Amino acid sequence: MKPQRIIVLTAAIAALSLIPAAFPGRGRSATAALFAQSPPPSGPVDPAALPAHDNHEGLLIAADPYTDPERSKQTFGKNDPAKGGVLPIDVYFRNDTDQAIRVDFNTIRLEIAPPGEDHQKVEALTVNEVAVMVAHPRGPSDPSATRKRIPAPIPMPKHDKAEEKAAAALRPFAFDSDVLPPRSTLHGFFFFDFGHDVSDVRFAELYIPDVIVVTGNKLLMYFDVPLQAAKK
Repeated sequence: MKPQRIIVLTAAIAALSLIPAAFPGRGRSATAALFAQSPPPSGPVDPAALPAHDNHEGLLIAADPYTDPERSKQTFGKNDPAKGGVLPIDVYFRNDTDQAIRVDFNTIRLEIAPPGEDHQKVEALTVNEVAVMVAHPRGPSDPSATRKRIPAPIPMPKHDKAEEKAAAALRPFAFDSDVLPPRSTLHGFFFFDFGHDVSDVRFAELYIPDVIVVTGNKLLMYFDVPLQAAKK
């Protein structure tokens, strides 16, 4: 049974795009990133049919992690986040209510709890952070900058053309609104730094704590989507 709260999330792929950061500031207990608006897969996807989902209070959130490198490459091409150790997760939001819902993308994260190991909290990467990891899969060009696994901030090289090009290619995938219209389905990608090892995905849950109904500013219960249920 779920405790007391909920939040809103980030990502959008299909025709509608959504989600700028309406909730300012983002914490960082680890590394991960959000994106949206990429070309849809062959045929529409029913979010309720995806094994990894959570559904209550009229909102369904489903997740489809791209753990297969070939699948990720086919979707993102030369700007494939996987080559930088980043896991793309296609996230669906289906609002079955007659009210607009707002999601705080800044608080969405993965909760990873492998048996016998410390609990990890992995936050979504920004577009620029993903671009750094795509442009510099083995680390930034500055030899004085190092990149560790989770949790650690991503070093941001300045005026790096490869990074700027990757960011420009990825930026159109980002949401431009944080509101889910009534009776709508939207989806897009979140990206998380897994350091080229996605084996812990089976121990991960996508946690969305801050979701509110715009009218009345009602806070929903949190959502958590167990990724171990996903087959891909």
